Amino acid sequence: MTSEPQPASSSLRRSKAGGALHWFGALLIVVGTVLTASFPAPPSVTGDVTPDA
Repeated sequence: MTSEPQPASSSLRRSKAGGALHWFGALLIVVGTVLTASFPAPPSVTGDVTPDA
C-alpha cells in the first residue's frame, strides 16, 4: 500500500479540498444563522412576519 504514493497523495489532496469546502459551507451556515438571529429579516424574505408599524 505504501509503495503507491501517487494515489495516496491525490486522494489526500481530494480529501483536503473536500474538507475545505465542507468547513467553508459550515462557516457560511453559521454566519447566516448569526445574522438572521441578530437582525430582523425583511417580510419579503420570511413572508409570515408582520412589522410593528
